[in-house]
Amino acid sequence: MNLWSETGKGKTVALMTAVSIWADPSEGKYLADPNDTNVGFEVRCDFLNNLPLCIDDLSKVDMKNVDSFDELIYRLCSGRGKGRSNKQLGLERIRSWSNCILTNMERPITGEYARGGAINRVLDFEMDPGSIFESGNRTVNTIKSNYGYAGRFFVLAVEEMIEKDPDAIQKLVNKYIQKINEMQHSTQNQKTEKQIIPMALIMAADEIAERYIFQDGVRIDLEWCFRQLKNANEINENERAYDYILDFYNENMYKFGSTARRSTLTGQQIEADRREFYGGIKTEGKDTWLCIVPKVFNSIAKEGNFSARAFYSWAKKENILRYSSDKKQERSQWKVRLGDRPSAWYVAIKLPEEEFENVEKEEVPFNSVP
Repeated sequence: MNLWSETGKGKTVALMTAVSIWADPSEGKYLADPNDTNVGFEVRCDFLNNLPLCIDDLSKVDMKNVDSFDELIYRLCSGRGKGRSNKQLGLERIRSWSNCILTNMERPITGEYARGGAINRVLDFEMDPGSIFESGNRTVNTIKSNYGYAGRFFVLAVEEMIEKDPDAIQKLVNKYIQKINEMQHSTQNQKTEKQIIPMALIMAADEIAERYIFQDGVRIDLEWCFRQLKNANEINENERAYDYILDFYNENMYKFGSTARRSTLTGQQIEADRREFYGGIKTEGKDTWLCIVPKVFNSIAKEGNFSARAFYSWAKKENILRYSSDKKQERSQWKVRLGDRPSAWYVAIKLPEEEFENVEKEEVPFNSVP
């Protein structure tokens, strides 16, 4: 679970307050150092086991690609460390954990082109305008002097509930799962199970805390929680890949021979753009196909962080990929002639009519400059 906003809004104090439920929130105590190594995170998670791992300012984590936290998300959410050998060539004990991870930073932890599995494993909460605390300094001084009590009360409350009914916790979680499912049905806004279950757990824990500890009638708003969940199409990697391909086409129209923006460029600019050939447009009846040179498409997939093979499989099922079904030449590409160029194989993707109504239907002779 990641809380994000611009700096100075109280994210660190909020995380320290969460830490104070279980332990000393002072610097260098329970809070994990974002500069820890991969093994350091594993050892800490293994030690904590069921207690939350809390990392302040995740953007400080040492990573090869600072724009992608996918690898870290998969590693921490797997609940299991890597198998390693020791000096005697035997296997070390494999570390494991079963906790949640609380972080904060100044932006969402999952980027626009993060893998679907990583997005699915994260609840990203953006702060509302304003600060969380009236006085962050007073709050910090208070929790540094008073910590560890709420966690004990919470465990006692859970034990009391289980003594009365061994299935009490699961029933409470199921209640919120059902409520979220009902909201899905009424709003026609599909969420994924991997997002729904953690949110239901959070809401169940909030009800227990309010009922047994705070007793102030204040609980997390269900509708607000529902809006925080990612939509299924946001997590579908192939849906996002399709959008990425369309964005790439819009950005590189002239390299596909499109004349849709001819008036905005000079003849010299068009000629320079045409030297790089990415593909073209082919129309058949009502369908318009974006034909991409296979080598270019592989580069798009790498840049967009999606699997070309997985996209082919999905696109075939969605009937947006034109391909050869000839048994002698069965492949996920279409052999077609574009303009003055000889017939060649292309990755042919159907363009959505509502978004590309103004794409010029005339096929362009690519070897000439208009």
